[in-house]
Amino acid sequence: MTITITIIITIIITIKSASLRLPSSTTKEEIHEIVEKTLTELGISDCADVLIGGELIKGISGGQRKRTSVGVEIVTKPALLFLDEPTRYHYHNYFIIITLIIIIIIIIIIKWS
Repeated sequence: MTITITIIITIIITIKSASLRLPSSTTKEEIHEIVEKTLTELGISDCADVLIGGELIKGISGGQRKRTSVGVEIVTKPALLFLDEPTRYHYHNYFIIITLIIIIIIIIIIKWS
């Protein structure tokens, strides 16, 4: 017998929970600002209070789920973030990202020379 546990949680709660990884000196106002900015930049602020869902509960779309996952990482302000197929089927965007990666590598090489 398999027991499935579905966690009922919204996008905004998920991204706010990631803010726990921020420095303890971060104020509540700063956390609120970071979370709101992240939601807006990822285009998920309009569905921030929607359930994420799971096998038994319908929730957000697949794209919204992916952007929520990215948001959880962005909230912590990483120096570098690698994404698995963020531009799938968007070849123009893929070209731009590869170009930016090459530019970053060149800058690093020049700084270390």
